[in-house]
Amino acid sequence: MDAGGRFAASEAAFSDYLSSQASLGGVQTRIAAEVAGAYVNMRLAQKRLDVAQENAKTQQEALDIANWRYLSGLVPSTDVDQARTSFEQTRASIPVYCAQVMQYRNLIARLIGTTPEAVNPTSTAPIPQPPRNLALSIPGETLRNRPAVRMAEAKVMSALARYAQAKSALFPSLSIGGSFGLSGPIMGQLGEWGTHNSNGFGSLTLPIFNTGSLMAQVEQRDAQAAQAKIDYEASLLAGVQDVEDALNKVWSQETRKKSLVVAEESARNAATAARQNYSAGLQDFTVVLTTQRTLLTVQESLASAEAEIAQGYIDLYIALGGGWTVPQEFKNNDR
Repeated sequence: MDAGGRFAASEAAFSDYLSSQASLGGVQTRIAAEVAGAYVNMRLAQKRLDVAQENAKTQQEALDIANWRYLSGLVPSTDVDQARTSFEQTRASIPVYCAQVMQYRNLIARLIGTTPEAVNPTSTAPIPQPPRNLALSIPGETLRNRPAVRMAEAKVMSALARYAQAKSALFPSLSIGGSFGLSGPIMGQLGEWGTHNSNGFGSLTLPIFNTGSLMAQVEQRDAQAAQAKIDYEASLLAGVQDVEDALNKVWSQETRKKSLVVAEESARNAATAARQNYSAGLQDFTVVLTTQRTLLTVQESLASAEAEIAQGYIDLYIALGGGWTVPQEFKNNDR
């Protein structure tokens, strides 16, 4: 019998400690995911910058061709104006993407606790992509690695322990204490016969006059335990939803990327052919503008799809509590 609920109080305090550990793990996981997300966004901005610079170069060539044909009296000045408009619009986006690269560089520096100069955004790299044909098998037990689930689990244990503590207060509580010591007129006599003294005492507490308030506290703790169980079940359901959402995001963007890869190749071929036909006087300049704009749109969409795939895996990382090692105290408590 847990006299006075001292054992239950100790269990509740230990469960609170486990909850704090899980809360810290959740913060660490979110920070890691924010760093990864900022890195993906920085690479996306660099990819868009490369796309804008590449298209500006081809649009400059189209502008030169239109200007040459205009000076030769073969086309009206409208072709030159349209070509220049398209070129300047694309060139105007370049400083915007440059600013985005620096913005995400500064964010990464802040998250990892260093200066912006220590993060080198000038070294270009592709948007990180997972291995191809990556097979995912996620058992339900893996969801328990989520810090949020472990924290909710610890709160259930704490609430149950406090409920047990409140119930123990309804029973008589016996306290036993005592003391033992030495006393003497001089230091050298300590330990001799007659210098020892001791006493003992005990107290018995009977909850007679405050039974009503103690019963109310039991009911309160019981309701708190029931709420903690509901929160725990909700955290599990939220974990399942987060995993399913992340997997669906990865699947949809992977499918989208496959189509955009084909579309990008076709758009590039169409833009090249249109520019060559216009140079030879076989096509109207409107076709050149349309194919150039289509190519730019498809390339930007392809870059966005690659970034969304990477972000989907980051979301999956968060959903599974990645990067957080379950402390040994949790594992011992599971037994």
